Amino acid sequence: MQAVQLDHPHFSWGPVPHPGSPGPGYSLVRVQAAGLNFPDVLQARGLYPAPKGSQPGLGLEVAGTVVSGAPSDTGDAALPEGTRVMGLTNGGGLGEYVLVPTAQLIPTAALIPDGSPPPLDAASVSEDADGWVVAAASVPESGLTAWANLVHDTGAAAPGGVCLVHGAAGGVGSAAAFVARRRGCAVVGTATRRKARAAIAAGADMVIDYRNVSFRDVLRNDTVASALRQLAWSRIEAGNGAGAAALPPLPHPSRSGAAVTAVLDIIGGDYVQSNMAVCAPGAKIVSVAFQSGSKPQGLDLMPMMLKRLTLTGSTLRSRSPAEKAALMRGFVGDGTAGALLRRDAPPPARDPEAESEALLALARAVSDAGWTDAVDVRQPGASPTPAFVTEAYKAPDAAVAYGRLESGALIGKCVLVLE
Repeated sequence: MQAVQLDHPHFSWGPVPHPGSPGPGYSLVRVQAAGLNFPDVLQARGLYPAPKGSQPGLGLEVAGTVVSGAPSDTGDAALPEGTRVMGLTNGGGLGEYVLVPTAQLIPTAALIPDGSPPPLDAASVSEDADGWVVAAASVPESGLTAWANLVHDTGAAAPGGVCLVHGAAGGVGSAAAFVARRRGCAVVGTATRRKARAAIAAGADMVIDYRNVSFRDVLRNDTVASALRQLAWSRIEAGNGAGAAALPPLPHPSRSGAAVTAVLDIIGGDYVQSNMAVCAPGAKIVSVAFQSGSKPQGLDLMPMMLKRLTLTGSTLRSRSPAEKAALMRGFVGDGTAGALLRRDAPPPARDPEAESEALLALARAVSDAGWTDAVDVRQPGASPTPAFVTEAYKAPDAAVAYGRLESGALIGKCVLVLE
């Protein structure tokens, strides 16, 4: 069979050994499309090793068809041959065939309404692939990372909260903006101005161009913070699963000070200190990557203590099979996996008029501060229209695809089409 070769910096498409027949609890999947993720690049550089015993090669998320499977040792049934799935691999997803723990696969048929056309972003990037397959390949790794860290592990994306997402136009960032908005949060993203529209389409209400203005300065502006609290409260009952009576204490719109109640950080470095500076008391900061390093210079942890902040983080790949299986069940069970696959619109605000007023107030605050060239705000009444997949390449062009990923120019997700 053929697969992407692990010979960084010169990615190539060539012959590799077939993974063989599935053992207990595993399925052999014929891969039709696979999502590209920056951890693949880190693995190729020797900085992100695959779990012991996993299939060699790159590739963390796939969409395809089950070829064969074996029941688990605990009696869980195998998926029938021909089942269309999307899934989280332990490695080797960028090849024609991959062995995947069956508990890490999601059958897609039940998530797709009969006769529905695929999402426009997935259908338009490749003339040679089924749009639903392309859409499915963009979900498991990025979507599960966002959901696990903002919902399952921490509950950080609470309805009525203000969620700050760094890298909000990237793979994980756009999924995080989608998840947080779906949960009923006001969402702030950081991204370059060129990528701001994509971040807003994914779910962000305000996008800060970190190259031209400090997100710390913007979010510590009292008028901006007040408008964000108003926006969040307009959605307090809109989040999936929790009404206002079940919510943890949240900053009331009338109070002053920092407004952010949750942060998803892929940057690290100096951002750690700034994250704490923009957080309200009791906020949760979750790190999932360290693009600027994992050892902040001169870090002062006093704000963490004074504000009762929670600083945490996780990786998905190192979790046990049982943990991954539990995550997949929750990801599907609360509707997030299907919503991401279909690119569903978020639930309406509890108070649409108050939501519109808050967005207008936010735009005025940005204008009054002179930040209109560096900060974008969602237009009132404009619902998110996620376009997660922006580029797709055929398997032999893997080197071009990874070049785009490494360059930092990519918006959203890039998918490799194998069929």
